[in-house]
Amino acid sequence: MSAEKLGQSHDKVVIPIAGAINMKLQTPHLPWANVVSTATVHFNELSKTFKSEGSWDFEEPLVLPRLGIQPIEKTHKNISDLVERKLDKYPDSVQAVLVGHSLGGLSVARLCQNTEDSRIAGGITVDSPHRGKFSGPIGGMTELLMRRLINSEEFSDETARLAEEAQKSDNHPKLTMTATSSKFVTSSSALPDYAGARRVLFVPWSQESEDANDGIERISGPNLGHMSILTHGVATAGMLRLASDIVRPNT
Repeated sequence: MSAEKLGQSHDKVVIPIAGAINMKLQTPHLPWANVVSTATVHFNELSKTFKSEGSWDFEEPLVLPRLGIQPIEKTHKNISDLVERKLDKYPDSVQAVLVGHSLGGLSVARLCQNTEDSRIAGGITVDSPHRGKFSGPIGGMTELLMRRLINSEEFSDETARLAEEAQKSDNHPKLTMTATSSKFVTSSSALPDYAGARRVLFVPWSQESEDANDGIERISGPNLGHMSILTHGVATAGMLRLASDIVRPNT
């Protein structure tokens, strides 16, 4: 085992994958360093929540490389390689939970389906369009690329393939979550009915949260949107609790 691996402090780690708002476009007017910095800010509260628990490491977020510019398959391959590099810093006994926000969740879903790496304990997707449906504006250059992407045949094929493969095995995200107040992704898209997976819906305190007999766990809290679901304490505490259920006990 290398000295670098010995330097890692915990045997549980979160590897976050940012959504399209943090896309690594690799264009002159949008430097990569600035995009990574923005992604780090978006995951900052979640990182603090996990680290404060005392038994987790939390890696710097990965940014989707050239999504909407290069083929989706190549973006998934880029992300897979980056995840492997991060894992190689840890002992072989490490348990990694992948957390994908928005379109980053589709890369998490693909990684869960394709990996044979025992170091990956499972995946969490947060407000991700598993069924390819967005329900609100995004704004700016990101929206232009997003609209082109989600209206493409390639994207439709990708989400259909992910859904089909998820029904064939248990190799899919162990937890999917969204908020009723999110204006970007429909609940039906963000909470697919994967066998054995937990589905969590954050609902405003003002709404009833009793069991609706639909297999969805409801957590009451403030109105959470597409970005604030990553930053509010109710959501980050919920993710910590649920992620802890994914990893093997006594580690």
